[in-house]
Order: sequence, then structure tokens, then C-alpha cells
Amino acid sequence: MQKYLNTPYVVWIQLRYTTVYCGFVNFCTRTHYTLYDLQAFTILAELGERVGYNLWDYKTPDGRSLKKAYEFVVPYLNGEKWPYPEIEQEDLTNYAPYLRVAASQYGEKSFSEAADNVLGSEIQTNRVNLTTPKPIFKCSLSIGIK
Repeated sequence: MQKYLNTPYVVWIQLRYTTVYCGFVNFCTRTHYTLYDLQAFTILAELGERVGYNLWDYKTPDGRSLKKAYEFVVPYLNGEKWPYPEIEQEDLTNYAPYLRVAASQYGEKSFSEAADNVLGSEIQTNRVNLTTPKPIFKCSLSIGIK
């Protein structure tokens, strides 16, 4: 029974059946289900940090991870065509905070760009700018001063 109460085991079971990895997207046909799962996993990873579990870097025995899930979906949010039929267009702005959190956690600019893309014309005015500010990425500048 202890095995089933082990948080990484529960995450492995869920990742095994998540939309990104099990073809759930094939019959649900909307980005919504994939992003909804990522939202839940992002919240779980944030909560895990508070109790000593690093779910951000957790990998299942077959290599699945939260980062790989983001890496799967972000190209489509950054302009690539979603490979599955869409039932209807959906407002994806609610997912911007989770994309920003993941961008900050993994240091991935493409995740932050995806957040900007889903915000669209609301990029300057959406409340996400107050609740989850855009991450600042370190850059290295070489000025050539001796």
C-alpha cells in the first residue's frame, strides 16, 4: 500500500495516461486537454516543492517528464500547426501563467514566448502580468572592454 501513496509513483501513473503521451489527443482532438493536464501537473510540481518533492525534474522509468510534456506542446503554441483536428478554437490565455512558471523553472525562453503568444493582444494588459510576471533570462554580453 505504501507504494501507492508514494507521490512519484502517483505522478508516473498519471503521466502514463496523460494526453501528451497516450494518444488521448487523438480522440479528444483539442489542445485544451493537453494544456489542462499541464496546468494540473504544474500546480502539483509547485506544491511538491513545498513538501520536498522535486516533480519538476522527475522522470518516469520510460523517460516521461513534465518538461518533455511542455516541450511537446510549446512549438504548437509558438506557431506550428497542431497535428490533430480541432473541434473549435479556444481562448488559451488562462494557460499563460503555467507556461511562464515552466519557463522560469526550466530556463526555457520558448516557454515564455508561448505564454506571450497565447496572450496575443492582451500581452500588455492581462492580469497574468501581475500574478505571474514574465521571467527574466540571464544573458551574457561581451563588450570587449579590457
